[in-house]
Amino acid sequence: MDALTVARHLAEVGRYADAERELRSALAAAPADVEVMTMLVFVLRQQRRYVDAMAMSDASYAAAPETPEVLRQRAHTQLKLLDTKDALATVRDLLRLDAIDDRNYRLLSDALGDDGDFAGARAAALQALAIRPDEPDSLMYLAYAQWGLDEKAESKITARRVLRLDPQHRWAREFLAHTNVKERRVRHSLRELSALAGEDPMAGGGALLWPVEAVLIRTRRYLVPAISLVAIGASTVPAVFPRALAAVAAFGVFVYAVRLLAPAGAVPWRALRAQPRSERLVLRAGVGVVGAEVAGLASYTVQGKGTWVLVVAGLLVGHLAASFGYTLLSAAHDAEFRERLRPILAELRTFPAQVRQAFRG
Repeated sequence: MDALTVARHLAEVGRYADAERELRSALAAAPADVEVMTMLVFVLRQQRRYVDAMAMSDASYAAAPETPEVLRQRAHTQLKLLDTKDALATVRDLLRLDAIDDRNYRLLSDALGDDGDFAGARAAALQALAIRPDEPDSLMYLAYAQWGLDEKAESKITARRVLRLDPQHRWAREFLAHTNVKERRVRHSLRELSALAGEDPMAGGGALLWPVEAVLIRTRRYLVPAISLVAIGASTVPAVFPRALAAVAAFGVFVYAVRLLAPAGAVPWRALRAQPRSERLVLRAGVGVVGAEVAGLASYTVQGKGTWVLVVAGLLVGHLAASFGYTLLSAAHDAEFRERLRPILAELRTFPAQVRQAFRG
């Protein structure tokens, strides 16, 4: 059994690091083997090493620019790096070479969807289905395009059709779970996300935090203007107006938090324990600050003392910092984010030298 076959078997069972070692050994013996290079692009991408995958894709493309599998893996990698325009160009080259493979139309649907052309994405998915009817992945691309076109009911019907064909189809299950998230159906979404997390903890654990994250994000939108208006009104208008506003803001935030967190129960808090320490600290700090702000608004409503407004206004700064900090820390722990950031940082490092060279020229 040759190294390429061994690597394929290893990749099929998720042993991508071992597959990479086999492929690199094969590549050392035959540096111009395009098939090995193309398989290595796939294996690196599965490990979320998108920049390394793109470098290998450049090598395979230079060696064989008219090979469909080379172009297919290249387009997938460009999409992971959010290079949508180049991905579209690559897919169109691929379709010029091979217009009868349904995988190529799925790839086109993916690229068009990323580019915001959901009508085009739907047409491409339907073309893939015309070649291979009832192909689950093609149906899922159709579901995503329908969702983007605001055809929510049709989108969910398409995803459920996939589950009738394959009850364990992970992508369809994730899609339906996230539609429940968007529709704030807390118990339904957490039930499915918990099942997915049990099958693959690395993929699903962070998604279980969404009720807590939604409370932080939504309350920030309400508390920032509400606290500002209460603080201004406390010294400029009769006290009854800012106190009424404080009551409405505190009650609204409290009700919204209860509606999301009560049905969720302990699930998001258990998931939080599995997250990196920095994320745990920032998220808990954000929840604590929101609680303090609501308590401050409620106390001001009852007592009508301006000092509470000052305290709450001070906490507002902490709330904004905590929300912003959580966003950054979540991104910093996201392997895909780091990979996408690497070429940008590399370009920024070379920028001063480019400026100096331009002035010297």
